[in-house]
Amino acid sequence: MAEQQLIGALEAGGTKMVCATGYADGTVLEREQIATTTPQETVEAVNAWFADKGIAALGIGAFGSKCVKGAPHRPAIPSYGITPLRPV
Repeated sequence: MAEQQLIGALEAGGTKMVCATGYADGTVLEREQIATTTPQETVEAVNAWFADKGIAALGIGAFGSKCVKGAPHRPAIPSYGITPLRPV
């Protein structure tokens, strides 16, 4: 049987980031919650958690509209809360 590749998963939320490693068959090996603080601190903490895991790929799940610096506050965006099927 071929060796399974270790994959990473990140659920990006407003109050926490949930990081995990496991296999495509659904086996979860590790799971950690990281509180959301500033964008820089949060991304650095997530990067540090995954740094030595040796994952082959990372899947990211997040709900709602994503804003970039300088964009209107999220609730002011007409598509807030809608995940599009294609980039908008």
